[in-house]
Amino acid sequence: METFEVGFSSVDITPDNMGFPMYGYGSREENSLGVHDPLFAKTMILKNGQESWSLTVLDLIGIDSKTVNEIRHTVAENTGLKASAIAVSCIHTHSGPSVGDPGN
Repeated sequence: METFEVGFSSVDITPDNMGFPMYGYGSREENSLGVHDPLFAKTMILKNGQESWSLTVLDLIGIDSKTVNEIRHTVAENTGLKASAIAVSCIHTHSGPSVGDPGN
């Protein structure tokens, strides 16, 4: 019988500096002014026999496909996971900074 393994990780991704444009409301004119709550990247790794998968959820409104592909490439290069087995998603918060155009 194959062993099924699960691992979890959480990393603070709150920017050190302020002034980022904010997503979420079209009428918002000011950039970020401070931190109310930290932002995290939370990852779950699943392994069943020789196959492994990764799901990362970011506390952001969204990220562009270029950034997702860069994350997948970096993770694959550093872990041995297949890029096709790495999923990246966002919680869609309206209280976080923009990090690229999520429409791409």
